[in-house]
Amino acid sequence: MYLISYLILISSLIFRRTLCATTATSSIEKPFPTINIGTTGSGIYYINITMGTPEQQQELMIDTSQPYTWLLSGSQDLQCNRLNSGCLSGSLYYVKESTSAICINPNRTYHMAFIDQSEINGTHVIDMMNFTNVDVNTAYAHSTYNTKNNKGLINLGTNYLGVSNVSFINADDTVPYAMGSLGLSGKITGTGTDIDSSNFDNSYDFLDRLYQTNLIDSHSYSLWLAMNQTYNGTRVQNSVTSSFGKLILGAVDPTLFTGSFLQFEMLPALESDSATETIGYPIIPMGPIYVVSKSGEMANVTSKDFLEPVFLDSTYTSTYLPLNMIIQVAIQIGAMYVESLERWLVPCNIANQHATLDFTFQDVSIRVPLTDLLGTTYDSSTNTSMHFSTGDEACYLKIFSNQMTGYNILGRPFLKHVYMAVDLDGNNIAIAQATQEEELQAKENVLDEEEDFTFASGLVKRANSNNNTINASITTIATRRSSSSSGVLAISSGYIPYATSLNMSKVYTRLFASTVSSKRVAIPGPYTASVYSNGIVVGPGRSFYVTSTSSATTRSSTTHFDSFVVTAMDNSTDAQYTMSAMGSPSGLQRCTLTMLVVLVSGFFLNLFL
Repeated sequence: MYLISYLILISSLIFRRTLCATTATSSIEKPFPTINIGTTGSGIYYINITMGTPEQQQELMIDTSQPYTWLLSGSQDLQCNRLNSGCLSGSLYYVKESTSAICINPNRTYHMAFIDQSEINGTHVIDMMNFTNVDVNTAYAHSTYNTKNNKGLINLGTNYLGVSNVSFINADDTVPYAMGSLGLSGKITGTGTDIDSSNFDNSYDFLDRLYQTNLIDSHSYSLWLAMNQTYNGTRVQNSVTSSFGKLILGAVDPTLFTGSFLQFEMLPALESDSATETIGYPIIPMGPIYVVSKSGEMANVTSKDFLEPVFLDSTYTSTYLPLNMIIQVAIQIGAMYVESLERWLVPCNIANQHATLDFTFQDVSIRVPLTDLLGTTYDSSTNTSMHFSTGDEACYLKIFSNQMTGYNILGRPFLKHVYMAVDLDGNNIAIAQATQEEELQAKENVLDEEEDFTFASGLVKRANSNNNTINASITTIATRRSSSSSGVLAISSGYIPYATSLNMSKVYTRLFASTVSSKRVAIPGPYTASVYSNGIVVGPGRSFYVTSTSSATTRSSTTHFDSFVVTAMDNSTDAQYTMSAMGSPSGLQRCTLTMLVVLVSGFFLNLFL
């Protein structure tokens, strides 16, 4: 009897994974499709789809700034825009190549200008859309869903999601993007403009298609972009495994975030063209911002009472914040502004100091490594980079003045480190620090170990007591593992799983996009620099990292960064100034005062020498 029990136990352990997959099927109510996200060399997040019949391959950027789908039109290409042309790959959509395409009022052109300053002109088309890089819970009965729940609009498989009769804009002109878009915002209130959502039916909203067919419980999603994002200027391969992030439709995965998961009501935005308010953009109240050293010392580069709305925009590869805040960051890290480039430059090796920028949102702090806020000055056409005179390569800060956009924006550098869930029905958004790729792997390993222990313990107990209960034990544990071990739960209207709700609407009511009259920003002279034709970065009277000096007078001060040294020289007096880390941290005010002392000293040296 005991021998039989033992043999059954061993057999069950060997085939446990298979049994888990087969016995858990009936308990799963939602498959929670996850669309894998790629990234272009320029840093735009995108997904792979096909459109039409036969299928034309397309790339659509993830777009949180508007709710519509658009594709780049290839209508002007007479060679490809015809039936049986064979043009099925590339960045353009050929409406006449697709036998399933329906053109709706082709003489009506929509002129759409969105809040993020992007614009498109195009016509209304309906066609078949297929998401090709999709992960679906393998225990889910796809055939059951396809025959009973989807009303003929959805075709679901283990690695694809087909959506029928999707309306989109076939865009003849787009600014500034050269690719299509998958809109993820809520409906826009833009009375009297073409972007007003009342102009369109629900077929324009692909999330509504999933909601109407019971694939998701609400118009909702969560976004995780924290995969290892090292790439060499090329697109990620078109495969399920080559993923830089996840778009989870209608659900929250708790393994993808750490710490507090805080829920906010979305702040309304005032649409400048229509003077109407839209609630449905991922806009939340942002508190103080800190520069944090490796040793944990913090400098507030805003103020203790700082509170402004900020837009979490997935289409932006940089960040846009108040100019005063950027200048304070520049003081902390020794950056200089080059007007001709409209960028702040800093030695790339400052990334070795392991400093971070911490963005606070009430009880949640999102930590962004300084290295993710640095961009290369490498020019592929000349195979050269800008350098300081010591040979240290120059990088630019991916932080720009919000005067260039009219409002605060947190783009790719921030989004890489935040997990956010969006409930468009309830106008809520929840954020937390994103689990990084290596941390996620560790979590999965721990989960597997806990599952193995639980599974084996349960079988041993049951085998010793009653052989007939072994299979029941396998079924029970497998079902629990498949349905809830990862903890993925559905988002419903007004409810984001795992999130703690916080209502800030009474504190700060809305985002107002001010008029952008010029892209140029006035930076005080002491913080500016120039670039010589040989690529050397030189400041007017203060050249960072210079080595050719004579008869130098030096000044020193501490910074928050251990072992970080910057050197400046006044060319007219051969006076050299140095800021170096002495090992003890100082406050933001002390750094600012030191800079003023350096400037005044230079003035008097010029006057008396």
